[in-house]
Amino acid sequence: MKIGVWGCYNQGFLCDDLIYKAIEEEIKRQDRTIEVSPCNCNQYMEPDAFIVGGGTIIGDPLKQFSHNGKPYVIFGAGYRETPDINILKRAKCVKTRGELSARKLRAMGLWAESCGDPVILLDVPQIQTSHSVMIPRKPEVNQPAFSWLLEQEADVGIIMNPNEDYTSRVTSLNVKKWFCLNDIEKALPILLAANRITSARLHPFLLGLMLGIPSSTFQFEFDKVDDALSGLGLQDIVTREGFIRKIEGEEQLKLAQEKIKQIREAMQKLVGEILECLIT
Repeated sequence: MKIGVWGCYNQGFLCDDLIYKAIEEEIKRQDRTIEVSPCNCNQYMEPDAFIVGGGTIIGDPLKQFSHNGKPYVIFGAGYRETPDINILKRAKCVKTRGELSARKLRAMGLWAESCGDPVILLDVPQIQTSHSVMIPRKPEVNQPAFSWLLEQEADVGIIMNPNEDYTSRVTSLNVKKWFCLNDIEKALPILLAANRITSARLHPFLLGLMLGIPSSTFQFEFDKVDDALSGLGLQDIVTREGFIRKIEGEEQLKLAQEKIKQIREAMQKLVGEILECLIT
């Protein structure tokens, strides 16, 4: 059995590759006989079935998906803009990243429900923490978020998907040491050793909550952060300060970890059901 996990994978987008790693690990944990491969609109492959997601792909990105008559499910994906209704209708099931995405699809007459962000399927071993981490985005993507980061500081910064122009601008941030990485296997050990994560990207923030460390992020396009928080049951736990979303207090972090654990267990069960559905 070959399963293609379709999304913005293998394109140097570290947060998306983090999602793929989480999904692949869980499939292999449940059934090591299944061959799993990442795929996107630029790759041709002939799997027996597709898991489409996660990431914010419900919209224009999903319009590029070609199933070639093979069965598929939408799993842990977020709403971006008006989607191709037919692609969603043909799916065996539609499970979104958060309740905000699910509501938008249900308002279109589609059946959809939230299952959470697939990144929480990732195994996060407890290791000795040694540094605070900052993850920026390009200033023009979200200038208010960049201005917020200018007021923060960190021991280590990770520039994801680096290029010369991008790197030269973000290194003005108050960070002691920078890493320019487009390989998730190199970035993940740095993130796992963090004692605090300040991120202009969603998934490092979620990873921080999984680790139980103080974490903060900036609400940006497509309501990604609030959508993900709603899918994990954290919407009433998070501290909101304008566009800032953070979970820092010991009690907050404990509650967040408990919620994520519950959703993770339900998601692991869902993956088993999805595999059974696709195989049969």
